[in-house]
Amino acid sequence: MPVKMTIRILYGKIESGQINENLGGLILMKWVTMDFEYGFKGTLKAKRGTVPIGIEEGTIEPYDMVFGALGSCLYSTFLDIAVKKKIVYEGVSMKVSGEKRTEVPTTLKTVHVDVVVKNPEKEKGLDQA
Repeated sequence: MPVKMTIRILYGKIESGQINENLGGLILMKWVTMDFEYGFKGTLKAKRGTVPIGIEEGTIEPYDMVFGALGSCLYSTFLDIAVKKKIVYEGVSMKVSGEKRTEVPTTLKTVHVDVVVKNPEKEKGLDQA
């Protein structure tokens, strides 16, 4: 089932209360806000943290966030399944990479996810996780 997305453009500062309001029957339960200066320098703010966005040292670029979000979501799903199947392990390392199209818009062409499960207590069921 496709996810319904609503985009609104509001002029001025957006407060988190505006983001959480009911949008046509859809109540948003998760949210982030972003503020950008002219050019490409901004801040992503979530409930429990802040991330500087940009292309300078000490900032995170948009595709870094996409890859990080994808990897984090995949790990969260993996963890749910591992707990359900009682699979104990030392840790997980992931590498998420991708190739951008050269044509405009330069969206992602491919995404690759490499996962290494460190010292799993058992391997049966890991491939499903």
